[in-house]
Amino acid sequence: MDGYEVVMSYERDFEWTGEIREGIDKAMGNACEIDYFYMNTKTDLAGGPKKAEEALALYKKLKPDGVIASDDNAQKMFVVPYLRNKVKTPVMFCGVNAKPEKYGYK
Repeated sequence: MDGYEVVMSYERDFEWTGEIREGIDKAMGNACEIDYFYMNTKTDLAGGPKKAEEALALYKKLKPDGVIASDDNAQKMFVVPYLRNKVKTPVMFCGVNAKPEKYGYK
């Protein structure tokens, strides 16, 4: 079974995060395993880089078939420094406010 790591910028109990998770779960159904990671940057922005390192450790452990990164903080703290142009794993994103080019996406 395929597996995906979903990295959320905000806390698990943040309403918007819950809506994104609900949409991912509905779209993916039982077709794959999904591991969620929460960076908690809504309440602890300064702790974001450490949480990004933890998300990377989880990525290395899981070796997922794909990564979904939600919101801008997940892009700038996790995807860009650790995954972009460094791994072959497909990375998808959602909830990003900045233009994709800001993070080097085309």
